[in-house]
Amino acid sequence: MQVSRLHRHVWVALCWVALCLIGLLTPLSGQASQTQTDVEVEGVHFPQHLDTEPRLSLVGAGLLRYRWVIKAYVAAFYQSDPNAAPDDPTIARRLTIEYFHDIAAEDFAEATLKGVEQNLSAQAFAQLKNRVAQFNRLYQDVKPGDRYTLDYIPSQGITLRLNNHALGQLMDQKLAMALFAIWLGPDPVDEDLKAELLGKDN
Repeated sequence: MQVSRLHRHVWVALCWVALCLIGLLTPLSGQASQTQTDVEVEGVHFPQHLDTEPRLSLVGAGLLRYRWVIKAYVAAFYQSDPNAAPDDPTIARRLTIEYFHDIAAEDFAEATLKGVEQNLSAQAFAQLKNRVAQFNRLYQDVKPGDRYTLDYIPSQGITLRLNNHALGQLMDQKLAMALFAIWLGPDPVDEDLKAELLGKDN
């Protein structure tokens, strides 16, 4: 299988059951080792706290694998209140993902659309579909070591960043919650990864 084709299947799968698929894929999460200052997952470090406004604290982090062997990405989830529910729209939060493979922007867009649809009713998805399409136009290609960051601040909306560079911002609370639900919703990319991101893997 060509590398580009592998990346396409990995990401589409990862996002609908998904931004890592459950038909051809069997995703597997990895344990995070913690220190006083940060968390390390597969050699990737995430700080325990982010000096943002508001200040964010790490809730959890984990690794997603493709076919139990190939590392897809590592992710870390932060909230201004680490004990708040992940779908609380009044809480600031961040999801950071660092990739181990090249992935095309169009694959992110396809996976995001499917991941959002997977976690919404048909009616809710129909109402949000155009906003998801607008968000998807922000995506750029990534290479190994790149980081996408999804930030939500109630007063500022949802912001997508690539390697700390803001690609765009949308003031839409429902869109923000739908995007985070890809990993943290009722039908996430992977249940084990969801548990790790929520700090419930032990």
